[in-house]
Order: sequence, then C-alpha cells, then structure tokens
Amino acid sequence: MTTTDGANIWTKRITTGGNNLFGVYFAKDLPVGSPSDSLLIGYAVGDNGTLLRSSDKGVTWTFPTTNSLYSVYMVPSKAIWVVGYGNKIYKSTSNGIWTAQKVPGTLYGNLESVWAVDENQDAIVGSTGILLRTSDGGNNWVQQYITTNELRGVHFENQNIGFVVGIAGNILNTTNGGLTEVEKIGNDNIIPTKISLYQNYPNPFNPSTTIKFDLPDNLFVSLKVYDILGRQVASLINKELSRGSYSQTWNAQNVSSGIYIYQLKAGGTEVSRKMLLLK
Repeated sequence: MTTTDGANIWTKRITTGGNNLFGVYFAKDLPVGSPSDSLLIGYAVGDNGTLLRSSDKGVTWTFPTTNSLYSVYMVPSKAIWVVGYGNKIYKSTSNGIWTAQKVPGTLYGNLESVWAVDENQDAIVGSTGILLRTSDGGNNWVQQYITTNELRGVHFENQNIGFVVGIAGNILNTTNGGLTEVEKIGNDNIIPTKISLYQNYPNPFNPSTTIKFDLPDNLFVSLKVYDILGRQVASLINKELSRGSYSQTWNAQNVSSGIYIYQLKAGGTEVSRKMLLLK
C-alpha cells in the first residue's frame, strides 16, 4: 500500500506472485542533472525469493528473481543489498544485475535484516544471534557473535555506532563497531622488549579461545582471524594500544570446525599462528 498525503489515505497496489512480503525500502535515485521530481525507486522482498522493483513511486512493480528474502536496503545510485533464508546475501550496483555474496561459515541460519552505512560498509543480523559486517563492499565479511537470541533488525549511524534488536526484548548497541574489549594483563612495571604473539589456549578449542600478545611500545594493533583459504572471518582488535601484555578472547560459536590463522599486525611487524576449532 502507498500514501502521498502523510498516511491519511492509503492505496492498495497489486503485485504478481501473491507471496508474503517482509521488507521494503524507497529512496530518490538522483543522477547528476536529474530534475527534482525524479521518480522514487523502491524495492520489496519476501517469500520464495520474491524481489520487487518499482520505478514509479510504487504504482507498478516488477520482480527479476526465486528461497525467501527478508530485508532490503539501498544506497541511492550506488548499491542495493538483499538478505534472506539460508545465509543468502545479494548485491546489485546496476539495475537488474545481482551478485550473490560469499560469507565465511555456514552456521548463520536466516539473515533477517540489512543496513548499509555506504556502498562499502554493510551490516547484517541473523537468526543465530550473529552480526556480519563488511568494509569493502562485500569482498570480505567479519562475523561477530552477539547473543544466543535471534536478531531481527540492525541500524548503524556510522562504522562505530550501531543498534540491533531481536526476540525476547533484546536491544543492543555498540560505540566501537562491536569489537570486544581487549584485556590488559600482567605487571605494568614489566615492559615487554619485543612484539610477541603466543599460541592460543586452549588449542584445540570449542567454541572460545584466548590469544595473548606483547607490545614494547604504544602501537596501532590489528588482530584478525582467517580461514585456511585466507578469507577473513573475524576482526578482534583494530585500534591503538599502550605498551604491555594483552589477552583477547575469540568466540567461534558460528564458525565451522577447521584450521584458522590468527594474525597480529603492529608497528610494521606481522606475526601469524594456527589454531584448531573442533566441534
């Protein structure tokens, strides 16, 4: 249904297919030089892979695609994201051409909601309490395990400030992009003499393990986890830390069994180690 008078009068629009619809998004798609009354472009998603597109303010709808889709979000003139049943993520950067996105792991269940900060930064939540994020337009995805409850909605103001909601009254927010806080350990009077990355413990593990490392100076630190094919599956630390010894936990609840590589980058030094997840 559509309205043009502030919701006083609603007009029913008939679409073909008769499938249930779960998500809708409209935005003005304004190329350079377009008149101010350019058509409102809209997308709606639903059961059985239903993906509807309207270019006339919702008067008529067409659908180019068939797996249920639950949420759609558009960055006007740049990208459209669609998510749904069975880990499905689709992206389009031109009208009618859709690319399925590859995500690490297979245990995310249904993906319920998508929100994009811009054409490169995207956030998705799923039915297993997972948050997936990308900062490179979907080439690499990082998973954050937030809760055991199903998540249904997500909104990010920028790359750091975001909100997610779900069943059982869950409302969660982050001010650091959802990264877990790293714990400083040891005696502040004992300063490490070099950058060191230790073997995780326990190893093998299921589902959590602890990674410890040393910093001899104040440095910008990146600690990430990759699968055996080199695909990033988690970003644990991405900020400046003071010198000292640190401990960081990784929860691999929503990642499949296998060998993973954790990599520490700091002050021009790069160190990697292997770990084994057994479920």
